[in-house]
Amino acid sequence: MRYYRYSLINDELVPNDSGDIIVYVDSGFIEIVSEKEKKRLENCKFKILGEEGKLLRKLEELAKLLDIQIDERVYLAPTDVRSRIVSINRDIGRLFEEYLYKLLSKKYKVERNKEVQVSLSKFTGNRYYTKPDFIVEGRIAVEAKTGKVDYRQLIGYYKIFKRGVVAFPYSGECRVPPGWVCNSYTIKDPDKLYLTIDTLLR
Repeated sequence: MRYYRYSLINDELVPNDSGDIIVYVDSGFIEIVSEKEKKRLENCKFKILGEEGKLLRKLEELAKLLDIQIDERVYLAPTDVRSRIVSINRDIGRLFEEYLYKLLSKKYKVERNKEVQVSLSKFTGNRYYTKPDFIVEGRIAVEAKTGKVDYRQLIGYYKIFKRGVVAFPYSGECRVPPGWVCNSYTIKDPDKLYLTIDTLLR
């Protein structure tokens, strides 16, 4: 369990190392307690410190598409912007991969995280990329990405799959091997992804 100290200023929780509001967080559970009043606080709002507010809206959009509930307070509990952003970005990636799997499964035969050749990493100490996020119709590799793309990873998949797609939920661009396509705005325009894959399957 982690805890953070805050002060309540203008109805917002503001980070303060000597504050009398303690926020406890443990695996998705959150409790906000006033040391001074010795009681739990409900419906408290955390002060947005930077870009985490915009990212949180994206996370909430993905959660809504998947029909799941998230508690934004869990992501805003840390007192520094970086920790908040890291936590939100991690789950944006996790939820986008889930969304992409459901989207692809509506139309295609999809295998998920299937190892397509034996990884020699534990023997050589080098990293081998042998598990694309998805394999569509046994022929197309699809990678879900929400941030920077490692070209070496794509080359690793390209050795096996001469055609593939790197899908972003929002804007995004990347360098891809020949025969691969970078697909942005997947959430806004899922039909574009379908068209891309249909073209690659021809």
